[in-house]
Amino acid sequence: MSFWNKVLNTLRDLAKRGTLRPEALQKLKEVNQQVAFTIALISLCAKMAKADGRVTKVEVRAFKAVFKFRKEDEKMVAKVFNLAQKTIAGFEGYASSVAKLYEHDPRVRDDVMEALFQIAAADTHISSIEKKFLWRVHEIFKLSERSFHRRLHRFTINEERDPYVILGVNSNDSNETIRNRWKELIKQSHPDILMARGVPSKSVKLIQSRVADYNQSWDEIKQMRGI
Repeated sequence: MSFWNKVLNTLRDLAKRGTLRPEALQKLKEVNQQVAFTIALISLCAKMAKADGRVTKVEVRAFKAVFKFRKEDEKMVAKVFNLAQKTIAGFEGYASSVAKLYEHDPRVRDDVMEALFQIAAADTHISSIEKKFLWRVHEIFKLSERSFHRRLHRFTINEERDPYVILGVNSNDSNETIRNRWKELIKQSHPDILMARGVPSKSVKLIQSRVADYNQSWDEIKQMRGI
């Protein structure tokens, strides 16, 4: 059975039995960590795409970028996405389930937020409704306010780029402090670390896309400071 068949069949079963609760997802995680992560992310992505009342072709393409898959799996993935849109009732309740599932894994919750921002920004504009959606999920995930604004800054088109904000440091921090922060962010985005957290190999490249932002920001800071 292919990976996407497993995801679809598991999502169908969970939705049918109404067991999209923390304990059910935790049990699923213990059996298959990558399937659990995929269902958590795919369901919130589906809700994210509908947050402003419509699902655009651009958002669908962004979803396809989040989940790399073979051409022959395209119909199966579409079924997973459509089922998630229809069966995950309220996003807040589901976000709470995901937060509980990864209660001790803040970096996994951060990975999910990264993908949600990718979907929201796919049409070059994060609407006010989408922003509220993202903020509410961020709150439920108990991630820092600073990390939200850092990511919002990265994904907001036409906003003046601030490398300090993107790295989550202050402009008056020492070179060593900023360098250490940059190194830590790069380390956290290494493929082996991501996969150890349960991120499917199909999604690693998307999550890793933030590495380019971190490297560019550090390069800009070095240039400004003459390091």
